[in-house]
Formats: sequence, structure tokens, C-alpha cells
Amino acid sequence: MRSEVERRLGRPVTMQELPQHVQDDWKNLSETDKQKYRSVKNRERCSSSSSSGQLDCRGVSMRELQQREDYIHKKDQDMKKDISTLVDFYSSGNALHRATFYVLSTSYYVYTDDGKYCPAEIGLLQFSLERGIMKEYNVIIKENLPLGYRYLATEHCKATHQLHELDPNDAVQPQEAFNGLCEFVVKEGGKLPPLYTLQNQLDQAEAILEALGAGGDETFTVYSLDLLMKHLYCSTFTNKNIPVSIATEMLNHCGLDYHPDIACQWHILNQEDYGKHCSLSCVRRWVYLICDNLKLAQSYRVVPQEGRHLPRASKPKGILINVPRTSVEDTHIPTQGRGENSNNMAASSTPSFTWTNRQSEGDSKEGNDSDRLSERRRDRPTKTTTTTVPAWVRRGETTPTPAATPKAKVPHTLASLLTHTSLDTSSEDDFPCLGAGKANTRGGGGGLATLGGGGGGLATLGGVGRGISIDKVYMGAAGVGRGQQLKNRLLKK
Repeated sequence: MRSEVERRLGRPVTMQELPQHVQDDWKNLSETDKQKYRSVKNRERCSSSSSSGQLDCRGVSMRELQQREDYIHKKDQDMKKDISTLVDFYSSGNALHRATFYVLSTSYYVYTDDGKYCPAEIGLLQFSLERGIMKEYNVIIKENLPLGYRYLATEHCKATHQLHELDPNDAVQPQEAFNGLCEFVVKEGGKLPPLYTLQNQLDQAEAILEALGAGGDETFTVYSLDLLMKHLYCSTFTNKNIPVSIATEMLNHCGLDYHPDIACQWHILNQEDYGKHCSLSCVRRWVYLICDNLKLAQSYRVVPQEGRHLPRASKPKGILINVPRTSVEDTHIPTQGRGENSNNMAASSTPSFTWTNRQSEGDSKEGNDSDRLSERRRDRPTKTTTTTVPAWVRRGETTPTPAATPKAKVPHTLASLLTHTSLDTSSEDDFPCLGAGKANTRGGGGGLATLGGGGGGLATLGGVGRGISIDKVYMGAAGVGRGQQLKNRLLKK
């Protein structure tokens, strides 16, 4: 604020004269903006009155932060203790499958800068492992956005539940939604039972319930559904102890995200593709996944029922069309390159493709396609041949098939490898005075393996090069000349 006033006046402003310059701006502020400054002022007064007097970089008392951290830690410990005690109590009496739980899912229009949620939809249900989903509560809340958040709310809705397109007549007021919530949840022992939601949505659910029931007498407790799933699984399968992260993965499995019949009626009729973000769809999916992972039939002898323990079978949508098989016609298909796949395809009783040959006017039309296929398979060269049929050879002619070359054994030593690995076609008979000996020895072939290529290099009596390098094999022609020059020079001496 001070920098804005100095920029407007074009000169420095002291703190003593600052109030008279911002007085008009304060009067023009809305009541919501004024409340922000009042809350900051009250917080600073509380911080200054504290005994410690230590503040963080935001001006918040360190003692206040420590108290907040202690409160969150104690709340987390109480939640873990309550869930563990509840599951152990029912398990000890073999009645865990009869215990009832409330599962909650919430969604919002926008999250403001001061940490508040504008509630959009609530999905709540009661279930047990024995009876599955017993009853449900779903409500969409009318949009009540603070000033300046319309754009952010629209962008968030487009990315998630699409409730910005909602008809106002299909939504209710926040107080009405909270009253219906209180009527749905039945008190146990004079107090409200806890509501369970995903671990990463705990703060969101608590803030939305607090915003809906502002000024009311009823206060709901929200616990982690991930932690409940962990204890249910470990109690059902005593020999399997899973961490909370595995329970979270079970609840977030995406197999039912786009099931067409588990969202609320508004999403089914208006935004079926975004049913994944429907609050009612979320709680139903979580219950179905819990029942599926606990294997009710084997663990509790409970027969799963559609709509209660698992989703109802969806009817197929669309029109069934019988598409005829595709036929491929080609004037001439070379016999080479088709391999065994064509033989299997031709021999199959129900081929995926039918291969036919187009005849010219001068050819005879006797015979059928199967005879011509048999003739073409007979003329096809065998798999071991290395020669190819030229494109200009007529189809009726056959070419002699050379005898198959036996496979050479792979040498086991470096010397044998250097001797047998060569690309030239010469032999020792062509150069009787020169041998094809081992590398780097008298009277022998070409060079070291690292200096391979043509037999030059370090051979004392150069010859036909049969050397080999690390990455390439070279012809031996270059090594012949190099070795001959070396031989002549030695003879002159």
C-alpha cells in the first residue's frame, strides 16, 4: 500500500502521513476486503501480546504455529486409535462384516486465497460388508462464489465435475443440504459417528462441512478411509499386513472410473463423460473396491449383490453390425518374402484374407484358386536357399536350387577366429610361400586383432590378410601389397 501511494504522489511518504492518503481507499473497499485487514490486525495483536514474541516471516506467532501443529498431531493420533479400536472390537466378536460405516465425498466450485472452499456437491452413503450399500444421500449445492473468483471457478468446473452448467433449479441452498446431511446420519450413543473419506481429501471435507454447518450445533468428525481400509484388510487376512499406501492404491483403482451407471442422475443425463468426478460415483466406487478386495464370498460367506457390493451390469450401447470379411486382390504377389505366414494363411480353414490372381484374356481359365496357390507354393524356393528368383523369370519356369551350405562352427580361440573370419575368397594354394598362420607370428597372416584389416600391420612376412578388427572386418587385398613390400625389403638385406 505504501509503495502504491509513493508511486501515485511521486515522492517518499512517511508512516505518519500514510493514513491520510489511504483514507479514501479504505472507504471504497468492500466489507470482505476490510475483514481481511481486520483479521491480520487482530492476529498481530495476539502475537504481540504473547509471551514469546517470536514471529515467522509472515508475522504469525511461532507459539500459534506450534499449537496448531500439536493439535493436528493429537487429532491424527486419536483418529488412528479410534479406527483400530473399532475394527478390533468387531473382529473379536466375529461381527466385522456387520459393522456399519459412513463414506463421504465432497466437491467444490473454487478454493479461495484465504483457504476456504465453496461447496458444490456432497455424496454420502452407509454400508456394511454384509449388506453392502444400505442407503445414499446426494445433493448439489447452489453456487455462491465470492467476488472475483468467477473465472477460477469456471476453469476448475470444466476440468472436473462440470457443475457450472447446472440449472439453478437442480441445486439447493447450503443450509438445506446440511440439514439433510444431519437427518441422514444416525447418532450412535448420543453422538454422530465419524465419516470416512480419502486421506488426501480430509482437509477439503472438513472445511466444506464446516462451511455448510456454520453457526449450527452439529459437528461432524472426518476420518481417513485409507486407514480404515488398511485395518479391514489386515483383520480379514490375518497373515497379510499392508501399509496405508497399498490401501490407498486399492481405493484409487481406475477400473470403475467411467462406469456408466454409478454416477448421480444429473451427471448421467447431462455430463456422462465426467461421471468420474461425481461425488456419488466416488463413494460407490470406493465401497465396491473395498468389497472386491476383501473377497466377501471367501472371507465372510457373503454373496455379493449387484448394486450393493458390485456395480450393476451395464447394457451394451450401440448397434451390432456384421462386417463381411475383407478380400485382397493383387495382380502378382512375389513368392519371396512371404515366408511361412502365407502358407499358414492359405491352409487355414477360415482365412482372414483371400488371395486371388487376376488372369489375362489369353490365359486359360480352367482350374481354381486353390490349384494356383498350390502351384505357387511348390515353385517357391526353400527357406535355406540364398538365391532369389529374378523378377524377369516367368512364373512357369523353375530355377535350380543350390545345395544347402552346412553351418560353420564358431571358433573358440582368437587365433582360430582370425583365421576363419575373412571376406576374401583366396586360399593358401594361391600363395604357397605365404601361410595363413596365427596373428603376430612368423610366416603368417595379418596382424593383430586391434590392427586387423588386410594382414598388413605387424606381420613379419606379410601374406593374405585374414585379420579382424574390433568393429569391422576388412578385405585382405590391402594386406597383400603391404606384406609383399616388407618381404622384398627383408630379402634384399
